Amino acid sequence: DWADGARYWRGKALANLGRGQEAAGLWMEVAGGRPNTYYGGRAAAALASLGEVKGQVVASPPGKSPRCPDASEPPSPAVSAALAKAYALADAGLPALAEMALEFSAKAAPERADLAMAHIRAAMDGGRRTAAMRTAWRTFGGCLLRGTPAELMPLRDALYPRAYAGEVVTALNGSGIDPDVIYSLIRQESFFDPKAVSGAGAVGLMQLMPETAKAVGKKIGIRPERADLFNPVVNIRLGVAFFRERLAREGSLAAALASYNAGENRVAVWNAGFGGLGEELFVELIPYTETRDYVRRITTNAMVYERLYLGKN
Repeated sequence: DWADGARYWRGKALANLGRGQEAAGLWMEVAGGRPNTYYGGRAAAALASLGEVKGQVVASPPGKSPRCPDASEPPSPAVSAALAKAYALADAGLPALAEMALEFSAKAAPERADLAMAHIRAAMDGGRRTAAMRTAWRTFGGCLLRGTPAELMPLRDALYPRAYAGEVVTALNGSGIDPDVIYSLIRQESFFDPKAVSGAGAVGLMQLMPETAKAVGKKIGIRPERADLFNPVVNIRLGVAFFRERLAREGSLAAALASYNAGENRVAVWNAGFGGLGEELFVELIPYTETRDYVRRITTNAMVYERLYLGKN
């Protein structure tokens, strides 16, 4: 990431000096090499603003292509046996054991796309999204960084779901906020697990502290108890209302995300210090690594959502 960041910002400097062709070359290197990353997305947007590139940026650089879910693989007796064992366990009414067996097999043979996809499907059926994500990164890490939307499509619903879409759209009504930002925030906070509880006591899909939920609820006419925060409808309504407050207060998406993670007092200091430098530099200058990475991840997730669901509202 640091190397892509250096290329991206060198490109910004060159563009400001009127050396657009040189800037475009650097941005093409970043966007073409790892388009599904923070700087890859920024570079693609910068290229589009230059008008130097028509159509979609080529996702994978010339040469070796990443392993993606549709990879063709030679037959393997060991893989066939592992799949047969898992299917037998599932048919016997033991889906958790079947998923465990598939996870073990996929970990032992990370080069096998068929085993990885079998485990990802089983983990999703069992509600274990984090386990599915681990397997996906182990086997398809290169594809997640460089794959085209078509190559990533088999992983879309597992890793980038638009879960609870009705609740999200309803809560956002009239706000003008892109729903993909909220899906990305939920993905980062809880990976769509409505029962998630953090070590600090934050609860549910949007990881709300009970005290925060009560304060926000008072403003929108509901009085939630802690148990209510495990209800996706209530959690999303409160979480989106809280995020809308942050966005209205902070004035930019990056600052609102930072405030959601680090609190409004810290972001007020950051805004006073370097908020006037623009949203991109604000993100770069966030002094807390955790918050800086948090903002980048959600920004990246939203970009990937847009690519994967292009024309599929």
